[in-house]
Amino acid sequence: MVHVIAVLDVSKRALRALQAPEQVQWDPADNQWRVSSAAFAPQSDGTISIDLEEAQERDGLPLTHGYPPVDRAVGLVAHTVERLQTDGFKVAHVPVAGNDYHGEAAGSPSKGKRRRLASECETIVPLDGDEAQRHLNEKLAQEAKKLTPET
Repeated sequence: MVHVIAVLDVSKRALRALQAPEQVQWDPADNQWRVSSAAFAPQSDGTISIDLEEAQERDGLPLTHGYPPVDRAVGLVAHTVERLQTDGFKVAHVPVAGNDYHGEAAGSPSKGKRRRLASECETIVPLDGDEAQRHLNEKLAQEAKKLTPET
């Protein structure tokens, strides 16, 4: 049975896996991929999925345990729980089937706060630009196929 951490240590990190192409963006000024503010935009249920360093540490696991947790993951970033709370998120340990370390950050931070979160996050697994580009190309090809009339 999973022991849910009721009161989180706010100095520990919340880990966010980045999915391409939605949560990363090409930056022509720097000629590289970067984290998009969309990475910190809540889903339709008002939350973003995270993993919790505190829960992983409890089991003696490294920060990269379980990475990549989702398809199209191209990087892993982090903020302290305190930082997410300061920017309007309520952070909780919410284990799910297959991931005892899962948490949720619930809230609706402004676009400006999401931009700051994206630009100031700590990199745990560097963005894989080649994979990000591949996923973007796949998405563009699918969209083009939808627009092409059948003959």
